[in-house]
Amino acid sequence: MCTAKRAGWEVTLNDESLILEVRITHEKTGQLFILRGNLTGYKAIPPAWEFVDPDTGEERTLAAYPVPPNPTPGGGASVFLNTNPPRERVICLPCNRFAYGDHQGPHREWMLTNWMQVAPHYLTLSEMVNRINVDLQASPGPQGPRKGNDA
Repeated sequence: MCTAKRAGWEVTLNDESLILEVRITHEKTGQLFILRGNLTGYKAIPPAWEFVDPDTGEERTLAAYPVPPNPTPGGGASVFLNTNPPRERVICLPCNRFAYGDHQGPHREWMLTNWMQVAPHYLTLSEMVNRINVDLQASPGPQGPRKGNDA
């Protein structure tokens, strides 16, 4: 287990399970968001990124996911996409396994093993988390109510 901190982030890697957890403080509200990446198979395939409810530990809940910012930083679409069941919410980037049709994501045209060629290119873990954080910080907060207090 390895842990590192930077302004507003705490990053933990479980080197046995290959789970990277990034605890990010939302600058506008002070609320905690937890971004979890399953790194199994990375770099052959992209990580599986998901937001986790800080109160319950559940993935894909309204309380876990940020509201898509409007307007988005730099224009264009938000990386936070609300989709149809069974996935319902996804971080829609080529560097997220869950954005691919093979994993119930919206992009059936993307090939998982060709992820590094799909634009936009975010190839390192740091680039991926930074990109997700841009939309997170532009968001007004979580999509749904939280049960507990944020730290």
